[in-house]
Parts: sequence; C-alpha cells; structure tokens
Amino acid sequence: MGDSSTAPIALGMTPWALCMAPDGRHVYVSSPKGGRVLVVDTHTHHVTDSIACQSPEQMTVTPDGGRIHVATASGVSVVDIGTKAVTGTVSVGERPADIAIDPIRKRVYASAGVGRFISVIDTDSDTEIRRIPTVGHPDALAVSSDGSRLYASDSVVSAVMVIATDSGQLVGTPVPVDSDPISLLVTPDGRRVVATGFQSRTVTVIDALTRTVDAVVPVGPFPADLGVSPDGQRLYVSLQEADAIAVLDVGTLKVRRRLPLGAPPFGLALTPDGLRGYATVRDMDFLLPFDTRVVSAPMPSRPEAVAAHADGRRVYVTASGDDKVAVVGPRERQIDAGPGPNAVRLTPDGRHVYVANTGADTVTVLDTRTDDVLETIQVGVDAFALAVPEDGRHVYVLGHGEVSAIDTTTREITGTAPVPTDAQDIAVSRDGSRLYVSGHGPSVAVFTTDPLAMTGEPVVLDAFPGALAVSPDGRELYIADSSAVSVFDTLAHAVTATVDIGHIPAGLAVSPDGGSLYVACPFEHVVVIDTKTRTVAGEPIPVHGGPRTVAVSPAGDRLYVVAGGTSILCVIDTGTRTVTERVCVGRPPATGSDLLPGPGAVAVTPDGRCAYVANLEAGTVSVVDTLTTGIPVGSRPVGVAASPDGRRVYVAESGAGTVSVIDTSGDRVTGASVPVGGQPGALGLSPDGARLYVTDTVGGRVVVLDTASLSVVGSPVTVDGTPLGLAVAPDGRRVYVSDASSATVSVIDTATLAVSGPRVAAGVSPLGLALTPGGGLLYVADTGADEVLVVDTGLLTVKGSIPLPGAPHGVAVSHDGRTLVVTLPAVGCLAVVDTASGELVGAPIPTGKAPHGVILAPDGRHAHVTNTGSDTLSIVDL
Repeated sequence: MGDSSTAPIALGMTPWALCMAPDGRHVYVSSPKGGRVLVVDTHTHHVTDSIACQSPEQMTVTPDGGRIHVATASGVSVVDIGTKAVTGTVSVGERPADIAIDPIRKRVYASAGVGRFISVIDTDSDTEIRRIPTVGHPDALAVSSDGSRLYASDSVVSAVMVIATDSGQLVGTPVPVDSDPISLLVTPDGRRVVATGFQSRTVTVIDALTRTVDAVVPVGPFPADLGVSPDGQRLYVSLQEADAIAVLDVGTLKVRRRLPLGAPPFGLALTPDGLRGYATVRDMDFLLPFDTRVVSAPMPSRPEAVAAHADGRRVYVTASGDDKVAVVGPRERQIDAGPGPNAVRLTPDGRHVYVANTGADTVTVLDTRTDDVLETIQVGVDAFALAVPEDGRHVYVLGHGEVSAIDTTTREITGTAPVPTDAQDIAVSRDGSRLYVSGHGPSVAVFTTDPLAMTGEPVVLDAFPGALAVSPDGRELYIADSSAVSVFDTLAHAVTATVDIGHIPAGLAVSPDGGSLYVACPFEHVVVIDTKTRTVAGEPIPVHGGPRTVAVSPAGDRLYVVAGGTSILCVIDTGTRTVTERVCVGRPPATGSDLLPGPGAVAVTPDGRCAYVANLEAGTVSVVDTLTTGIPVGSRPVGVAASPDGRRVYVAESGAGTVSVIDTSGDRVTGASVPVGGQPGALGLSPDGARLYVTDTVGGRVVVLDTASLSVVGSPVTVDGTPLGLAVAPDGRRVYVSDASSATVSVIDTATLAVSGPRVAAGVSPLGLALTPGGGLLYVADTGADEVLVVDTGLLTVKGSIPLPGAPHGVAVSHDGRTLVVTLPAVGCLAVVDTASGELVGAPIPTGKAPHGVILAPDGRHAHVTNTGSDTLSIVDL
C-alpha cells in the first residue's frame, strides 16, 4: 500500500487539483502558480518529478496511465508520463473550467462556461472533434461508467445538465440542486450522480435513471471535492472550512464519520483500493495523505487497556498517566428543537436541556438520556437568552420586554417581570437570589428572584453591555462591551475595573476555579483574562470562523467555542491553548449573516461528556460527545473490563493495588476501591459476570473477586513470575494467563482455583491473549519474536505461528472467529489477519504512536485501538 505515514508531503509550491494514476503508484498534483504538474510517489511520499505546464488546473489521466490531460489557460494540454513533457495543447476556445474522461469512447470533455459549450476531444488523436452547445454555463463535469451520459453542473442557476454523449443532446430539463455545485461525481454503478453545494454546505444526490433528487445531505461547511470508494458504498467530501473529510454511507445517505486533517482540504484523490486518500490544501505548499479507515480521538495521558460497554455505544479506556478512565461515545447527532433555537442551558444535574427558540417564543425541554423532547413551553416574545442557578430549581428566560421564571419540577411559568426593551443578556448568581440583565441603555438591571422583580433603577454604565458572566463566588459580574470587559461588583452595584482586550467581545465564560475569564471575539480569537490581576493573560487563541459563544468543561481543561461563521464547534485545550478538534454542527442554509449564521450558543453537561449546540437557522440542537471524558480513578489504572450487562466497568489500579468499580449509568466510581494487593494489571470476567480475575504482575498471582460482594474469593492463584495477559474461556471453566518472564501460558481451573496441567511454552515474551468464540484456539502475542502464536487449548500445544512486524502487543478476535486484529507498537499500526489462512489482510493499518490495547465492535466492522505514544484512540474501519 505504500508509505503508511499521514504526515504532510512537502511540494515546494501551492497545489490546486490532483488525480490518481490507475495503478495507484503515483498521484499527480497541479500547481498553477508554479506552472508545474508534480508527480508524487504514493509508496515513498516524495515528489519524484516536476513537469513544466502553463497554469495547470483540473486534470484527468488515461486508463493506461500513459497521458494526463490538463486544463490550462491555453486549452487542454497533453502530458506524456513517459517523457515527462507536454506533447501538445488542444485549443478549446477558452480556459476550461473542468475536464472529464470517457474511457469507453476514448473522449475527453472540457467545459467552457462563458462560451456555453463543452468541447469533445478524441484521445487517440488529441484533437477537438466537436462542441456540444449547452443551455447554461457548464462548470463541473462527470461521465457515467458506460460513457453514455455526460453530466455538467451549472453553478449560475444551481442545476445539473444531463447530456447524451452520442447525440450531444440535452436529456430532459436540468436537475435543480443546492447552491453553487462546484464538483460532480457518478457512483461506480452509474445509479447516482452527486453534486456538492459549496454555499449550502450540502451534497445533492440525483437518481441517474429518473433524473430526480434522491436526497440533499447536510455535510458541513464548504464541501469542495468528491471521491468514492471502489465498491461505491462510501462517498468522501472535502470540507474546506472544517479541516476534515466527511464520509457518507451511500446506502443510507447519511454522514457516517469525519476524518480530521488539521488543514482545509480542497481537491481529493483516492487510491484504486480506496484505502488511502490525498487532499490538496490551497495556499499551502503541501499535500495531505489520509487513511480512509482510521479516525483518531485525543485521550488522557498514556491510554492502555480498552473495554466496550454492552450497548456498543461507549468505550472505556484506562489512562495511567492521568489516573483516569476515558469514556468514548458517539460523535454527533441532531435534535429538532423548534424554530430559531438561540440559547441552550443544562440543569445542574445534567438530566435536562432547556432551549430558547427565538423564532417561536418557546422553550424546549430535552431529556439528555434519550435526546427526546419532553415539553415545549410558551414564553414571552422572542426568547433569546437563558440562565440557571446552581440549585437548578428554576430556569430564567429573557425575551424582548420581559424575563420569565420556569419551575423545573412542574415546567410551568411561576413569574414574569418587565425588563428594559433593549435587553441583551441575562445571568444569575450562584445561589439563585439575583438576576442581572444587560441592556444598551447602557445599563445593567438587577432583579430579585423571590419575588421576581427589579431592585431599583438599572445601574448606568459608560459602555454598551452585551454578554454577561458571574464569578463562582457571585461577587463579580463580567460584562462585555464594545472593546473591553467590565468588572461589576455585585455588592457595591458599581463597575470596579475595565479590562481592554483589543477586540470586540461576544461570549463570556468563567473557569470553574474563577481564575480565568474566556472571551469569544467574533474576529477570529478567544481572549483569556486573569481575573485576579484583571489583565489579558498571554496571546489570544486563534479560532477561525468567528467565535461567538464559549463554554468551559467542568474540569476547566477544555473550551467549547461556537464558530458561527462556519457552523463549527471548536474544542480548545486550555493548557496548550490550541484547537484540538473541530466538529461540524448546525448545517444551516446559505441564507443569513456571514458573521453569525447557524450556531447560537453552547452548553456542556456537568460530567463533561456532551456539548449541546443551539443551531439558530437549522432549527436543531447538535449533541456532540466530547469523546474523552475522564473519570478520576486510583493511581495508575491499567486493566479495564465491562460487565456483560453493561452496568459496571472494573478498573485495575496498579499504583494503588486496588480495583475500582464504575457505575455506567452515571459514569462515576461507586463505593470504595477493592484492595487486591500487589500491582494489579489485566482483568477478565466470567461469562456470567459473577467473578472478576485480576493479575498481580509483581506477585506472580491471580486474585479472584466475587462481583456481587466485591470480596476476594479464596486464596490468590500462584502462576509464573510476571503475569501480563489474561483471557477467560467462553464457558468460564478456564482462565489463561501469559507470563513474559518465563515465556509460558498458565491455565487456571476456575472450579478449583488452581493451575491445572502443564504450562504452555509460548515463544520469547508472550503478552496479549485472545480466544476464538468457541475457545478452541488461543492467540498469544509474542512481542519478543514478532509473531502471534496459535495454541490448541485442547492439547495445550502451539500448533502454528503468524509472523508480524513491529512487536505485537494486543490481540482481539471477531465474534465470528474469522478475523484477528493485532496492535504493532514498533511500527504504529494495526494488523488484520484472516484466521482461516493465517495471512495478513492487506498491509498493516497506521493508527498512532505505540498502539497497545485493541477491541473489536460486535459487528466486527470497527476496531478501537489505544495509542500510548500519541495519547489517542483510533477508531479503525475494517
């Protein structure tokens, strides 16, 4: 498959378009400014040739790989791959917008939008043989697999023309699509035509037979180019403003996942096997390779073991560097909330979300456990801001002209009070006794909550206040104005300080400890204010797309910033002050302000697991799992196991000599840790979940716990010196334990709780263990010999081995027993093995640095891999 690296490939000049050689050995990249077509070797990831060509842009390659046809300022130039030179240029009247090849009829089509025609070039003679007149302005082109139909987008009227290639006649009327279709693609089976809607942030899917729209799929900000898997089941869309590739399931026409790239992709090309892709990045002189099967998520420090919840939606990962267990969940979903959702707040217990719908004068109540709408409450005119005190007994709703109090138990309005007509935002004190409403008076009005009434006249300010935030102790109210943040003393009812931030403030959020105030500024920054010194702390954090509102995680380690100009939720690490993740939300239509379109506000659950984003124009609330919620546990957690019913997760804490139990209903440690002594490592549960087996890596033993009473059963079972791996037989009658120091595997009889029979000699340094579904075979990762041993559990003998590069560590077997996956820390990859043949399935898949633990999803389609060296979790599509 070539170089497995996903590091950017230096080109030396800015790229434009790209196309893939038929054999996948090279990708060709055009550079109009450099006047070159670059040849990149997909095995070495180096530029091997540079071919002079006048202002090259779009390209296509002949089926034999011998020539490239290039759209240039002079027409369509023909590049001979063998001689690395332009052999001629076909004049097509003007610079073509796009070109496409028909390998069946040996034709190249070039669109001329201004001239309203499409040139037809014979690839045998490389001459223009005719021109097809069009009713519109042809732009992007695509050809059906049999060559009988040519599709041309018209970005002026947002439609796709269908042309019969034999007659050159338009077939029916152009098919309307979403705005600005700049790229077209026909699926390999010829049944569907796909057009990107650059401005509408969608792709339109057309039924090629009926020439009608099947679906308009929201994908994210500014979809630019398209690619498709060889089997036609997956569609890849470059999202220029999301720094990611969206992956669509062609069957369901839904976005399955997003592949983060770290830079804005434009042009796309996939290898013929569909396993790797390449993306150009405009205005940057590099090419981005990516693996279509792998998505990585950030983890706490040193992720090691991984276990799956019974519901298949959550994964638990031990992170020994931070003494946490990370919880990984689904990426994103959308909930219809009501017209114009503009504000969102969670109750302190995290069970409910309140959403203010400006377009309907209502507040929607959501259940965070089911994502169901529980109730819609009619409130005052244009509800646009919310506030919730610490006791969670009320939610306060600000509209134009009044503030309302909603009782969260009865969900009824218990009081209203008039507010200044120019009200901007609302905040509540921690104890719930005071409300603050900013207005362009300029003033701040102070209210009591019991009864709900204004106390005296509003406090007049020097500036025009906007967003508000209250300090944790309630002593200070922070007020955003035109270019500064004012500090309002809530006892003295006076401004005591003004912090000039040099930017226009929009949203405010205070860290849990009260030490930092985060200010979202619409012009690309988040400013951090030290609340003790009342000064700007460090340089602003750059956030592309117009940050509008901001929320802080309960631990204070992350910021969630709505970038309204791009419908992106940015996740910022407060320690490094860098954006670690971008998630597409909202997906509003193209109408609205360029500065403040879709997302309106963001709130984070008390446990930090989810962020809720109100999407003003889309009429939805996006629920974004934060992926790596950290549950604090004991010192140096290593092993992890989930109960069969999914109600508990057990964690081996090697630094404390204990086992902790996590209640998955709230993802919190329940009760006291269970002492087991020594240095607990690997864990295994009996099939009925009644017993937990724990290796002690320093004591050379296995401790058995009764999971009902959380007490030790009998005496620990002595095994050989350093037990590292553990596997429980499917029938629960045996436990297998690997020992790296003696290079053996011991077998424990669970009835007698004693080692039974001879120990199995297992190579040089056995580590991870995995059993087939029937328990007849045991796979042993022999990290010292670069192989996986196959042990017959009936005979207790090694019956074969599977050589693998990179010191195999973790192993897992699919539920049908057909697939074995093995982590290879030395090469940063995951190996996939066919168990019937014992052969690798393709080349090892790059994951992250030093992959250790691995589990397979129940359907066998995905593997979760912990990368200890890069502090990430890779989700690998098999």
